Amino acid sequence: MFRLLAYISRTITRAPMRSSLTVLGVVVGMVLFGFVRSMDNGMQVLMDQVNQPDMLIVFDRNTICPFQARVPGRYASEIEQMDGVDEVLPIRMFLNDCRANLDLITLYGVPADVIDEFFPNLGVDSATLQQFKSQDDAALVGTRVRDRRGLRDGDTVEVGPVATEMISTFHSDREGFLDNVIFVHLEYLLNSIDPEQDLVTQFLVRVEPNANVEALARQIDERYHRDDRATRTQPLAQHIGRTIAEIEQVIQYAQFLGYFAVAVMAVILMNTVFISAQARRAEFAMLQVLGTTRPGLFSVVMAESMVLSLIGGAIGLALVYGGLTLYPIGIGVEGYQIDFLPSMWVVLEGMVLAAIVGLLAGAAPAMQSAISSVSDALRPE
Repeated sequence: MFRLLAYISRTITRAPMRSSLTVLGVVVGMVLFGFVRSMDNGMQVLMDQVNQPDMLIVFDRNTICPFQARVPGRYASEIEQMDGVDEVLPIRMFLNDCRANLDLITLYGVPADVIDEFFPNLGVDSATLQQFKSQDDAALVGTRVRDRRGLRDGDTVEVGPVATEMISTFHSDREGFLDNVIFVHLEYLLNSIDPEQDLVTQFLVRVEPNANVEALARQIDERYHRDDRATRTQPLAQHIGRTIAEIEQVIQYAQFLGYFAVAVMAVILMNTVFISAQARRAEFAMLQVLGTTRPGLFSVVMAESMVLSLIGGAIGLALVYGGLTLYPIGIGVEGYQIDFLPSMWVVLEGMVLAAIVGLLAGAAPAMQSAISSVSDALRPE
């Protein structure tokens, strides 16, 4: 067995250019696959995080982009008086770009005195919270924004006409989608962009346990359907799902491209292994003369295919995992971000796929090498 392994190693390194180009082809295919799966993983994580049955979102029925959405701030106190409502958080959103882009920055203007009550799992200590509440231009920055922009405590964060001072970062285990936003004071944000109107973008409504969520949503919308600013109330997951629906279609198409790249990778690998096996027909015949069995020859060729595929797969997945960890990116649309999230499950899936590709690509060349006649292989051409 060890002799065969040494032979396989020498065979691969015997033609370094051919082996390197084959591995490179596998790397390219696996990088594309890893990126697509990381993007799909990010979308699934986002939907899992916002799938909170006790959370409703109330927004302007007649607008799409948060840049234009306007709802009177007085609705908050009125909604809070309704049966089944636990808490209401008014939010004024301000974006650096409403279109789909890779560098979305979303400001959430919220009442500073209640942020820790509405989001108790932000992981910010009491001293930092007190500083945030007392400093008008303070900003709490999500970890994903910090990593993407390379921000540090004390840095000035500028988004359009709004300039704030970053005092700390936060990370929420329950509402991880907030890691892509920056919390600022609601009044400070309004004074910076729209000082004459008390209009917010939306309300987050936390519902009491055992309350009828659908009935409450209808009640809110019926209350304001005759107002100039009529509302639409939906569960948070449904609202975000509708917002990112077009991006979801793009991701589904990208998944097809990712698996197509894997198929191309398999063809490249099969071609290389087949050429290598054909070039060594006489060598394989001599191995049979020396006592190597046909199953042994089959195993040799299959092992070469597997090694090339696994090496390329490991390098490609390492590039994806390391790159997205050091330089996090995501697709943002209308204030929400789909992160490219590599995970060990993505790596494991990729390595299993690389092993399957190695098996499939090597099967035909290995079978042909195993059944070839010794006399035919040794006969001069």
